[in-house]
Amino acid sequence: MAYDLIILRKIYNKTSGYCHICHKKLSFTKYGATGGKGCWEVEHSNAKIKGNQIHFNNLFPTCVQCIRDKSISKSKTARALHGEITAPITITGRIRARRQKANKGAIIGGAAGLLLGQLGVLVGATIGSSIVHKKNLDKRK
Repeated sequence: MAYDLIILRKIYNKTSGYCHICHKKLSFTKYGATGGKGCWEVEHSNAKIKGNQIHFNNLFPTCVQCIRDKSISKSKTARALHGEITAPITITGRIRARRQKANKGAIIGGAAGLLLGQLGVLVGATIGSSIVHKKNLDKRK
């Protein structure tokens, strides 16, 4: 099926440009290419062959190797083979989650810093925020 660039961009952004099965980074410009790093295609999470409808919620960016390996199995099964549970989160979801985790880290670090006084609170909040901010948000195990 042919997709226009706007739809392709929306599908690509659903997972922040990562394969929804193995979580490898994809290259938007390599859509439809078959060889090389970052090549991807649009995959129906619930296989069309099983009678599922074609709708946006069922379309995900997937690296070529994962599409070939998945065949008609369920996405949950295919992800489990790669040690993943869910698809990567969207760009807006990623920003929101980073902000929330950074705020929690800052509060925890700041509370721990109370033992060292005002400077300890500042240092603790900064360190707590930066440590949490760097965590992989897609690992929800």
